[in-house]
Amino acid sequence: MRVSYNISFCLLLFLFFLYFIPDTCHSKKNYLGFDQIYILSSSDPKRSRAYTSILRLMNVDYTVFKPSSRFKADNPAYVDSEDSIVKMNHFAAYLDASKYGNALFMEDDFDFDFSAATIIPHAISQLPYDWDYLGLFWNLGKNKKSDAFSNYSPNLIRLRKSVWIGGVAYALSASGIQKVLECGMGNGIAGDTTIANMINNSTLKAFIVTPLVLDHLGSTLEFPSIRINDTTNPYKPRIHNSIFMNLRNTGAL
Repeated sequence: MRVSYNISFCLLLFLFFLYFIPDTCHSKKNYLGFDQIYILSSSDPKRSRAYTSILRLMNVDYTVFKPSSRFKADNPAYVDSEDSIVKMNHFAAYLDASKYGNALFMEDDFDFDFSAATIIPHAISQLPYDWDYLGLFWNLGKNKKSDAFSNYSPNLIRLRKSVWIGGVAYALSASGIQKVLECGMGNGIAGDTTIANMINNSTLKAFIVTPLVLDHLGSTLEFPSIRINDTTNPYKPRIHNSIFMNLRNTGAL
């Protein structure tokens, strides 16, 4: 009888902790509203220090991703050109991400604006259920007077033709991942080029986040001074509150 009482007490105690302890006591990943975040690493220690510091300051979780040796062996198309590592990283990550509902893919030389942690979840909440692509870095460039884009919601611009999107930072839904894999896997074309082509032919339902919350540092991990707070060209915007420059100026990097 006493054994039965002890078992019942332990069960009630377990249920109490399961249902009544606040969520803050449980480990919950912060992926900025996405199901997963992939950092496509180039193994450059300077870049690693930079993105680690930026995402730690934002309290954002992520997975550093590199293609497996099996993927390289099975996909020789991605080892025949100078930018094969970039191509390989993106498509290998798409395959891994197919187990999630959606994922954000970022190359390892990005910078965030301090507003990103607020604006990105707002943008995600405004997406239609059938979205495929969400760009965090963009340049409207030559398409500024065309029908390439239109306002969709407070934090989204609808893309109908490709702008310069690059592969710095973008998200794909589950349907977007599947479409890109079916269209581009094994053809040796980089992921961002494949996506741009698919946006142009309306295969992907594409959006970009506004205002711009992310920028491309480039291989030198430096901002030319004109890129900060540059409001002279609204079609080539730059983030205003650079986390990277803040960390650099305070000696954290």
